[in-house]
Parts: sequence; C-alpha cells; structure tokens
Amino acid sequence: MLAYDRQAMLAGQWWRAYTGSWVHYTFWHLAMNALALLLIAQILLADLIWWHWLLLLALLPWAVSLGLWYGQPQCRIYAGFSGVVEGLLFFGLWRGCWHERRLYLPALLFFSARLVYEHTPAYDPDYLHRWIGVAVAPMAHLAGAALGTALALISVARDKLSHQR
Repeated sequence: MLAYDRQAMLAGQWWRAYTGSWVHYTFWHLAMNALALLLIAQILLADLIWWHWLLLLALLPWAVSLGLWYGQPQCRIYAGFSGVVEGLLFFGLWRGCWHERRLYLPALLFFSARLVYEHTPAYDPDYLHRWIGVAVAPMAHLAGAALGTALALISVARDKLSHQR
C-alpha cells in the first residue's frame, strides 16, 4: 500500500510517490539504509538544524519518485530509502566542500564517480539482490543526489549572502 507503484499512482494513489522511499523489501534493505543514514547524520549533517532535516526529508522522496517517473519509466515498483540517503550524502558533501574543500572534495569526487558508474553498462544493479531482495535503482540515487546538490548550493549561497550583510 505504500511502495512506489506506477500503476497504482496512475489510478490515483499519488501518496505512493512520497511513501515509496519509506518502505523496504527486506530487513537487510532497511538495515543498510538506516546505517547509511546514521553515518551521514553523524559525520556530515551533525550541525543541521531540525527544520533543515524536516525540509530534506520532505522533499527528497518526491525527487526520487520524479526521477523514477521521468528518468526510468520502465520502473514499475520501487521501495527504499537509498535515493533519499544519496540526497543527504550529496547535500552534506557539497556543504562540507564549501567550508573545508581538502577534506570533502575527494569524497565528493568518489561518490560522484560511483554515481556515474551506476549508469554505465558495466554496472550490475543486481549485486545486492541476495541481501535486499531487489535490484538497485540507480535512477533513484541520481535523482536524490541531484536534489541534494541543488539544495546544498542554495543553502551555501544563502549562507554567503547572509554573511555579506
């Protein structure tokens, strides 16, 4: 009832565009996403105020679904938090890069290269199938990363403008 399901969404169950990021296929799928979220929260986003968290967690699931809807229309069903996690990762890395480039830029380049690799023929989206019960959805990662990057750049620009006043 909550997974992103293209047919159900076409039939009017639009909430699935948001809730699909919050449900998982298996316990290990949930555990992997939860661990990634905890690491990102502690390492990259520990200074984030509560309403920024709320904004990110409100917007990123929609971006993931829009990315799947338009960028991968053959994707019929999706569930998982990895697209949101990717958005949080890129949000944190871009913000960190702005303040401490030498530390964050190598990580940003590494994760950007991984994101590009996920969209090449050499990438096997089934490599985690045994653990999560489904193929990885690279388009969800790309959509999350794109919005995370955009929001980070807006955040940094806003911070720079407020410091100039």
